[in-house]
Amino acid sequence: MTPQPISYNITGKTHQVLEVVLNPGETIVAEAGTMVYMDDSISYEICLGDGSEPNPGIMGKIFPSGAKLLSGETFFLTNFTNYGRGARKIVFSAPYVGIIHRINLESFKNEVVMQRNAFICAPKGVNLSPYYTFKKNGINTKFEVIPFQKLGGVGEVHMAIGGLHIERQLDNETIHVDAASIVAFESTIDFSVEAKGNIKSMILGNDPFIVGTFSGKGKIWIQSLPVKKMIQTISTCIHQLHLDDGKLFGKFHEE
Repeated sequence: MTPQPISYNITGKTHQVLEVVLNPGETIVAEAGTMVYMDDSISYEICLGDGSEPNPGIMGKIFPSGAKLLSGETFFLTNFTNYGRGARKIVFSAPYVGIIHRINLESFKNEVVMQRNAFICAPKGVNLSPYYTFKKNGINTKFEVIPFQKLGGVGEVHMAIGGLHIERQLDNETIHVDAASIVAFESTIDFSVEAKGNIKSMILGNDPFIVGTFSGKGKIWIQSLPVKKMIQTISTCIHQLHLDDGKLFGKFHEE
């Protein structure tokens, strides 16, 4: 399916929003919860998967979209369609502080792999499917918190990038990236993940450091401030505040 000629505009600096103008009959597929507001006459429908198959039947609902459900991930997207007579606007935002970046799939052989939490929206006709990484050193599934998905087709895709936006073009090279900092990459690149951890990190209550290894040729999009690191920093600060308040030592004294 050829995507529709949708109009986009990104506004803001460190807190950006994406304004999308839909002509009558146009549809855009978005991650659930990214919509900020929309004009009247725009209707929405929550779908399992990207909605590319209108009547897939029970087996179609289970495979392949259900593959994400079986792996513990949710795969519900929202289709927004303009049923009015004139152009209508809908606005989306990133789920965390950072920027919104646009890529054209045609510039990357019509396919990229993207972190699930980074996807904001794409025109109807862009196909989203599960992407499974090659794992090294037997990564425990409880630590595999960075799900990826493959986007294929023709059209412009918008993604959220936390902090600073970094692009790296590989030319028969190999680099290692913190898995949480990976936003997207070309599917032509060889990619694997590996857990780096030791007894000391486990005693301190930290998760193993999960590293993504890229080799070959292609582009990688990286973020300097992934939401996972923000959550870990806030949790550490809260824990430190409890220690400073003397709650831990007070409890030992009472006992």
